[in-house]
Amino acid sequence: MKTKNAIKKVNRLGLKIQRGKITPEQYYIIGKKDIISFWDKNGEVELIKIQSLNDKDDIQTDYSGGVWCKNLSQAIRMLDK
Repeated sequence: MKTKNAIKKVNRLGLKIQRGKITPEQYYIIGKKDIISFWDKNGEVELIKIQSLNDKDDIQTDYSGGVWCKNLSQAIRMLDK
């Protein structure tokens, strides 16, 4: 999916989307208890992940909190709005 189409879809659903401050190619959709993150790579949505707001990755143990999704629609369905 193209990134610009993903942003339109998120806005159409009434969800708020934020762009990363440190990494502007990363986007966030924040729900009540969950957060969706995805990356823009050459105009395409990649690396879609949903995780709890309290769940953090741990690089020392190679733990990746959350669930990787195949597409943005799957992640939005799992989001606790």
